[in-house]
Amino acid sequence: MNPDPFANLLLLTHTQSTNDDAAAYARRGEAVAIATDRQLAGRGRLGRQWHTPAGNSLAFSFTTPLTSPLQESWLPLLAALAAAGVAAECSGVHAGVKWPNDILLHDGEKWRKAGGVLCEKITAENASGNWAVVGIGLNLRGSVSGADGRPLPGAISCEQAAGARGRSVPAALEAVQPLLNQLRKALRLQLPEESRSRYLEMCVTIGERVRVDLLGDPAAVDPIYSGSVKDAEVSGEAVGIDDNGRLLIASREKIIPVAVGDVHHLRPAN
Repeated sequence: MNPDPFANLLLLTHTQSTNDDAAAYARRGEAVAIATDRQLAGRGRLGRQWHTPAGNSLAFSFTTPLTSPLQESWLPLLAALAAAGVAAECSGVHAGVKWPNDILLHDGEKWRKAGGVLCEKITAENASGNWAVVGIGLNLRGSVSGADGRPLPGAISCEQAAGARGRSVPAALEAVQPLLNQLRKALRLQLPEESRSRYLEMCVTIGERVRVDLLGDPAAVDPIYSGSVKDAEVSGEAVGIDDNGRLLIASREKIIPVAVGDVHHLRPAN
């Protein structure tokens, strides 16, 4: 993708939000990548917040111009693939992705969340079109706590996943270069054939019974399937990913493509 979103790399000692910082560049139609190990007002999908001590968690955001609807739909999934690759490198354990973009590590018993991706669409003020801000959060060391300081259930760091293996897990900013390497590989995948193939290899949602809360988004499901959607949710078996990165759910003898939603696995992914 041009311009190179990683040519202008900023390493910050701290910031409120790397996504907010990057959004200022996107409004000017400028490419930037921003990383910090101390984010004071981090947020994820659905406005969820968390807290990690300085040095333990990487917050990374980059901007890139949106060139097609296909690219826009795949960006968060490709970012999740890249981050999962880094999580596997740092922890030495198997990494996966819960659709669409939760980064998971297996602790020997079950999958736990080690990070996530938040994408935002920005209209540039200089008539250079729409840009994406892609934010990635990854837990490297220590334990993961919520905004109230209490441990987050279901969360894990690479260090915790590595356990007693004696593996040295890098500090947050030491993971920036591995992440850039993984992002460059992911963003070079051909859409949608290579991207879907690679995503299916990593996605632990496929084959699971799931419930997807559609979050009140009218674009979550095509109107032709609205009769199959009850109470703003879709339940069934996750059976695949379509060309646009949508999750395919077998429900009521139909295959329903879901574009956005909060996924709940109805039985643990093994």
